[in-house]
Amino acid sequence: MAEFRGLDILDFLIIIVKRKKVLLLTGIISVILSYLTIFFFVQEQFDSTAMIIPSEQSSMGGIASLLGSMSDLPIDFAGIESSPSTGMYETLLFSRTFAEIMINKFDLVMDYHTDTRNNTIEAFHGSMETEETDASAYLITVRANSPEKSAEMTNYIVNLLNDKIIDLNIQKSKDNRLFLQKRYDEIKDQLKNAEDSLRIFQSKTGILLMEDQVRATIETYTKLETELALKEIELEVAKRIFGIEHPGIEKSKVSVEEFKSKLGDIKKGNEIALLIKTKDMPEESLQYLRLYRNVKIYNTMLEFIIPLYEQAKFEEQKKIPILQVIDYAVPPEKKSYPPRVLLSLFITALIELLLISILIIKEKIMLSENPKIIYLRKNLFVFKSE
Repeated sequence: MAEFRGLDILDFLIIIVKRKKVLLLTGIISVILSYLTIFFFVQEQFDSTAMIIPSEQSSMGGIASLLGSMSDLPIDFAGIESSPSTGMYETLLFSRTFAEIMINKFDLVMDYHTDTRNNTIEAFHGSMETEETDASAYLITVRANSPEKSAEMTNYIVNLLNDKIIDLNIQKSKDNRLFLQKRYDEIKDQLKNAEDSLRIFQSKTGILLMEDQVRATIETYTKLETELALKEIELEVAKRIFGIEHPGIEKSKVSVEEFKSKLGDIKKGNEIALLIKTKDMPEESLQYLRLYRNVKIYNTMLEFIIPLYEQAKFEEQKKIPILQVIDYAVPPEKKSYPPRVLLSLFITALIELLLISILIIKEKIMLSENPKIIYLRKNLFVFKSE
């Protein structure tokens, strides 16, 4: 069997040198044709960028601040501030609802030449890029087929994002206002019932105030019960505003439970010796204690809930911009896509590699001493009857 000597690196170089004119001519033609093709058939795209930062305010505004300022109670939410996160921006910007608005506003179906709505939405999402900088700024970049349209789309997205966040905050404020209004109405009714009960009891018994020790007991119990009730309300409001997963919520739950336990010990007379144990009080004194305590508790609860309720009503009407625009988008001076020279060189390099491969394969076939290849080489393009 004839032995075939394979091609080494020098053989490859020899082939390239032998065909250098063909390779050079092919390269020049490829560069020119690919550049012209890209120039005439690939549409230019322009990128425009806006820079924004969130406003320095709590996502629940005055309600969260008001709740955090109530330092008289053991539950402390002071200093808790939260602004819309970049995760929220991403969710809104890349939502289907957001895309639908932009597609209808700027007639993007014509720009993207898509055949289905889903494809148009995907194309829009692909034309938009977002980035959070190290300085906590947020960049929104939109690509369009003209400089003016790119800037217009970017600025419209910024305004739309701001409006959507405001709407979400207003809805959240409305939910909290309804919740607080319900609690306000309940406490007001409970206070009225407690006051009526105390008035009826006083009318029947003629008792207005007990002796000093009984009065001290009433005031101490009332204060403790009131603080516990306020802590429970504050914890309930905090859950709705900050969410049950907030690290301060679990701490507050433990505080409430410990306070209940402590209050139970005090009521039994285990903590303060000067107080009268509940079981040792005369029946009428005990009844007076309960009625007076209820009035005090509901009064204090009402004082606590009214500022929150009024603040929630204010928050519901407030439309302060959430986003601060550092740089509005402006029409770019240069295109962003396509990079004609780079793409032309890339296409030319692929064509050259393909041509070199063909020449090497051809040379290998020409040098082969394999009888079958020799036969194919002699008879592949020969047509004659055997």
